[in-house]
Amino acid sequence: MKCWICLIVLVSGLMTTSLKSQNFNRPVPPGYLHPYEFKQYDTTDYGYYLTTPFTTYKFPVDSALTRGLLLDKDGFIVWFWTKSEPGMIYDFQYHPQNKMFSCFCPNYFLLLDSSFKINHYFDNYEGLRIDMHEFQILRNGNAAFFMFRDTLIKIPAWAKDSVIGSDSAKIKNFYIIEFDNENNLIFNWNLLKNVPIEMTYAKWRNILPFDYAHPNAISEDSDGNLLVSFCNLNAVYKIDHKTGKVLWRLGGKKSSFVFTNDNGFSAQHDIRCLADGTYSLYDNTDCATQETRALIYSLDTLKWTATKVWEYRSTPEFYAPIAGNHQVTDNHNHLINYGFERRPYPTMDFIDNNCKKISQIFFADSVKSYRSYIYKLPFTLPRPKIIGNNYKDSIVLTAPSGYQRYLWSTGGTSESITVKKAGVYQVWVNYGIGMLGSKPFFYNKSPKTKK
Repeated sequence: MKCWICLIVLVSGLMTTSLKSQNFNRPVPPGYLHPYEFKQYDTTDYGYYLTTPFTTYKFPVDSALTRGLLLDKDGFIVWFWTKSEPGMIYDFQYHPQNKMFSCFCPNYFLLLDSSFKINHYFDNYEGLRIDMHEFQILRNGNAAFFMFRDTLIKIPAWAKDSVIGSDSAKIKNFYIIEFDNENNLIFNWNLLKNVPIEMTYAKWRNILPFDYAHPNAISEDSDGNLLVSFCNLNAVYKIDHKTGKVLWRLGGKKSSFVFTNDNGFSAQHDIRCLADGTYSLYDNTDCATQETRALIYSLDTLKWTATKVWEYRSTPEFYAPIAGNHQVTDNHNHLINYGFERRPYPTMDFIDNNCKKISQIFFADSVKSYRSYIYKLPFTLPRPKIIGNNYKDSIVLTAPSGYQRYLWSTGGTSESITVKKAGVYQVWVNYGIGMLGSKPFFYNKSPKTKK
């Protein structure tokens, strides 16, 4: 299977970058979060950044450092997840439709309110297991995501040379599931009943269950029908939201569209319908081209043509085989999260529509993020304020009283700390299921003064 071959090659070649080799320039509480570098080219307030870094050199994933992060416009940590979980925290995002946050924890999705308290969760359902790749709140307020179960099938004749010693094998059969706010099942779409295995570009192997489609994104088209990205089909399918019928295919085998000025995409993620009727996605590309890019297409369903109308490739170009997303904001800016890439390339680029950089995030070489986002929030977070009192050659930094927990960027855990070194300091205090961060305190050490 193409995606897993690339993953194995990538992970086996990773070496943890020395912390001294990167300019980690934002405070983090030691032992809780991965350090990172934030580059800012435009100080305009476009909203909060959301990301969920995790390590790729260590399996199982180090859950102690795998947390959802909320950053302010200047790249300082406003809030982070501390709820203890026995595995990966994945795809931390905000949903304007219901003004809530969501995050994948092992085996379930959580919805968090504006105080970062748990409002709702979605668990495994009648033998189906939740898949981590997508969670969306639809326009009707319902939740849509993927679930799967292993299904035994007879191996197709064209695949038997690739599978040794058996006439049958397990495949990973996916379902598109839609629940309302009371956990009533509204929509249930079965992959195997609607998409033949022959549509795959993945190779049959003895690594089972065989993931022939690998869905990774759900969104609504302008008419309310569903758009689904299938990584291992190299295609986006449009699915009737009522009947489940496949309405058209963009890319892959038996594409409904002809690409007019582009060769199409492969191993893609994050299909979205934009307000002007065009479609954005993140094109990982396959192992041959090695030119990962963000795209927007215009689709003509009379002539059945797909025309590329916008494209962005990082300079220099590079290849990110797995994960990633391309978010287009209401004011036509673009946040591009690259997924599995390596230094010196960024984890994330935020650019305007003319491809001018607004900001970048760089985690260490072995730290990736499945997706990142930027959102304006319709509420204000009560960030604690640090008070500084100078004393001789040091300064006492004090956080507001009344909190159960304090975490300082120095590693301190008390209400007040004393520092002697000039620099930028932050404190985080308990808030919901995580920790809320102060605005940064800049200490410019002055000459010694007498008491």
